[in-house]
Amino acid sequence: GGAGGGRRGGVKTKQEVEAGVQQGMMQSIQEHSTKDAVQHLEELKLKEIAQERAVLGKMKMSTTKRMAETHRDRLIACCSHTETKKIVRQNEDEMNSVEQELDRMMRQKEKQWAIELREWLKTIHLAAAQESQSASSEAHEQKMGG
Repeated sequence: GGAGGGRRGGVKTKQEVEAGVQQGMMQSIQEHSTKDAVQHLEELKLKEIAQERAVLGKMKMSTTKRMAETHRDRLIACCSHTETKKIVRQNEDEMNSVEQELDRMMRQKEKQWAIELREWLKTIHLAAAQESQSASSEAHEQKMGG
């Protein structure tokens, strides 16, 4: 069967994402306090990862469900006890290898998400630090000038 092969809908390039992050951060920081903005952006990233995780979970379930149906059909077609035993073993091996592959894919994604999250947090905390520096220097100038 043609497992996988679904086209990735709405995937942005790294540059587009970073530009969006920058723009979103500036907007967020202007609208909220820096701390709120940072928290808001952290939550957005966590939400995005949770959505991706849910999609992968559904894909994993539908893959194993499809395979189980194929296996059931194979068993129904068996004529002898020996053949049935052979097919049961074959089905188990197949299911195990597919589940291992899916688990490996999931672990890989979890690593990728952890890296993305770390990079994201580094970026927003950096921007927040710059923002609060410029805000505090403005406040300082106002105090001195007034």
